[in-house]
Amino acid sequence: MTCANILLIEDDIQLARWTQEYLEAHGLNVEHHRHGNRLEQLPLATHFDLVLCDVMLPGRNGFEIVEAIRQRFSGPILMLTARNSEEDQLRGLHGGASDYLVKPTSPALLLARIQAHLRQQQRRTDDSLIQVDGLTLDPDENRACYRGADLNLTPSEFCLLALFAAHYRQVLTREFLFTHGIGRAYDGLTRTIDGRITRLRKKLEGKCPLTIKTIWGKGYLLTRSDEAGS
Repeated sequence: MTCANILLIEDDIQLARWTQEYLEAHGLNVEHHRHGNRLEQLPLATHFDLVLCDVMLPGRNGFEIVEAIRQRFSGPILMLTARNSEEDQLRGLHGGASDYLVKPTSPALLLARIQAHLRQQQRRTDDSLIQVDGLTLDPDENRACYRGADLNLTPSEFCLLALFAAHYRQVLTREFLFTHGIGRAYDGLTRTIDGRITRLRKKLEGKCPLTIKTIWGKGYLLTRSDEAGS
């Protein structure tokens, strides 16, 4: 995959330069940072396709950085470090890393692993993710994000939002939502869906410019907040 944007976090200047030159020679764009102390200022979700992170860094270590990045970034995160114990590898993978490579790693192998993760990410984006107006839903992980920020939905809330996102700006009846969101026929009385919609609206507020609008006598639809009153 060419033209992918890589965030490289590595405090060894010489190693970082070699890595950057090699990856860029093979069609990747690399932005290098010596530490992760200013990650909050970076547009991770919209600017980068993959993160490559060392462990032993000044300030926050790589494990802490990966955990922080994973809260805002759903793409591949590769850890590249000389720390090779099973405990460290498990800590990295459980903390949010997609892969863990032990130094020294040949440039060719590093490139191959990066390309493999980028291909996998592209397939997942094409085949399974639901994306509307900055909102991304990953059915494989039951995870919903708006521009990289996790909305922290429960499984039932995720299922409901996925229905709305798959039918963006379309009115969905209570019967449809009950049948497809809960899995049984609507009895005409139960207000379970209403309660879930109320809770889902609250989680969208302040985090996402989308809301669920009530269309009286018809049902509900997912739309932008600035259009909800029209």
